[in-house]
Amino acid sequence: MAYFLKERYINLLTDLGFKRVFGTEPNKALLIDFLNALLPSQHRLRDVTYKSNENLGNTALDCEVFYDKLKFIYIELPKFTKTLEQLETHLDKWLFLLKHLPDLTDIPPPLQESIFSRLFEVAELANFSPPERDSYENSLKYYRDLNNVVNTSREESREEGRREGTRRVILRLLSRTLGELPSPIPERIDRLSGEQLEALSEALLDFSTLQDLQAWLEEISAEFLEDVDR
Repeated sequence: MAYFLKERYINLLTDLGFKRVFGTEPNKALLIDFLNALLPSQHRLRDVTYKSNENLGNTALDCEVFYDKLKFIYIELPKFTKTLEQLETHLDKWLFLLKHLPDLTDIPPPLQESIFSRLFEVAELANFSPPERDSYENSLKYYRDLNNVVNTSREESREEGRREGTRRVILRLLSRTLGELPSPIPERIDRLSGEQLEALSEALLDFSTLQDLQAWLEEISAEFLEDVDR
């Protein structure tokens, strides 16, 4: 089911949005301008040719020639933090639009150039047919869902990194205080949750023997089993 879109312009980072602006013959001037903003002056493009997927790399030789000449240019949009007032270069303006086009309601003065006027015209949702709008809504939903998954994964990775750092510090401190830790104590500490590791980091200063540590681990295990039984 379609949902209401409050934005005036499409998100260029969606699959459909990117293809609509850069992936069609009528709009190739936009693609050429964008690529030339990325490329060094000695490699400026004058024209591009669009081919269907079926015509790309039909033979081993095609693929070999293509990949021998391939060079990647990565754009890290999260690191681009310039505001409208800070835009200086043509590339700045393109990066700003890639990141913020859906947030705009009109063409701001720094972007009032003929090439960008064409972009705003192509990207305006009011110019979409109902089927095109439905397709864009589906593409936008997929993009947002994917973004949520990526952001969640990053947060989980950061949390896991913090947990691993805490675990290493605790093991180092315990080894210095109590000597070499016999198996299976390190393994049991590995299985502790982040909250349990925090508790251990506070309790370890009270340990004077391995038996103190083992008793603490047994207590934590017993509390965990009680929680499970509830």
